[in-house]
Amino acid sequence: MSASIRCGIAALLALTLGLAAGCGRKAPEAPAGETEPGVAREAQVGVTSEFEWYMQYETPAGKTTITRTGDGRISNESYVHWNNRRWTVDSELQLDESGRIISQRITGISPFQAPIDEQFDYVDGVATWATPGESGSLTTDELPFYLPNEGISIGAFGAMIRLALEQIDNTINLLPSGSATVNKVLDLDVETPEGTNTLSLHSIIGLGFAPGYVWLDKDNEIAVLDFGGYLGMVPEGWDPAVLKKISAIQSEESARYIEALAGDLAYKQDGPVVFENVNVVDVVNGEILEARHVLTVDGRIEEISEAAIDADGARRIDGTGRYLSPGLWDMHGHFGLSDGVMNIAGGITNVRDVGSVHDKIMELTAKHDSGQVIGPNTYRAGFMDKAGPFASGWAAETLEDALDRVDFYADNGYIQIKLYSSI
Repeated sequence: MSASIRCGIAALLALTLGLAAGCGRKAPEAPAGETEPGVAREAQVGVTSEFEWYMQYETPAGKTTITRTGDGRISNESYVHWNNRRWTVDSELQLDESGRIISQRITGISPFQAPIDEQFDYVDGVATWATPGESGSLTTDELPFYLPNEGISIGAFGAMIRLALEQIDNTINLLPSGSATVNKVLDLDVETPEGTNTLSLHSIIGLGFAPGYVWLDKDNEIAVLDFGGYLGMVPEGWDPAVLKKISAIQSEESARYIEALAGDLAYKQDGPVVFENVNVVDVVNGEILEARHVLTVDGRIEEISEAAIDADGARRIDGTGRYLSPGLWDMHGHFGLSDGVMNIAGGITNVRDVGSVHDKIMELTAKHDSGQVIGPNTYRAGFMDKAGPFASGWAAETLEDALDRVDFYADNGYIQIKLYSSI
């Protein structure tokens, strides 16, 4: 799982700012001060929103606190832990009256314990930004939206979404580069301690190879986020079981997008294929066999020949000037539907998945095997940890629990067990 990504949580976490009035929000004891010139005033009083993180819909995994002072200032304190990794982020940002960031400072510790120190400022028409690994500047009178490198700077991520939804085409330009488009997909009613709330699922295009998804409240604030069923966030006090419901819906929407790619890009081949005049990469002997003819049947190499191959009904592909190699293996995968397309594009035809959420990997495997979406052959290793404060994913309380889980994985076609660090 990615630790820090420019798309601000495209692969890792689920973000939430409160939903209806009082949902995870606390009013401060005193109203915010006077608005500074040229600075947005978002509310008459400040609001504090608190959220909780969970692994696999039930295991507590951290907390986020968002404070909005009502004058365009947003602070973010987040602590998230999983797989014995701890991620701490403190962010302070200032929005201008158009909703764009004009200053931000982010500090903390990354999941792999590297320091986080990110700074952005826009002063007198010059935007400057710096992180431990990147810096830049831009002179402009039309300020793009600066999207921080640090994933759980939730205040910035939410501001980007709201600004995009205000545009005619729902698209905004980003710094350091690129653009983001935010589109509404559907509405969903969920039961909360405050009663029924309506969430809206939005897709975000432009921050990764496939759309990302976010659930917003009626005020277009980030409400609930899900990352493949592994990690998610809800307002404080909510039943985390809501994550399972929204994760299923999000998976269906993602599948529709990937299925459309399969229809556009995939070619279903029922009979044999002959590659003609192709240079073969001999991975056994470490050499190139030039101008060969290769027969494949049902995805397997049946014959390599210097002479033309006579195969009735075969599809013939001219490989002149090109190279052909056996499919590659990824021996350590944590898989999502969109990953399959990228694997095939990179020549990876087999993946060993080591520890995905069970219902997600079973769904993915079925879609790959049926050809509904593009993807490699997937071999599953079942994840198992020992119950404790740093357990990750499914955790056994007793030896009997662990043995029962081994049987469960065997019954569901897994080929291995992955024992994790608490065992």
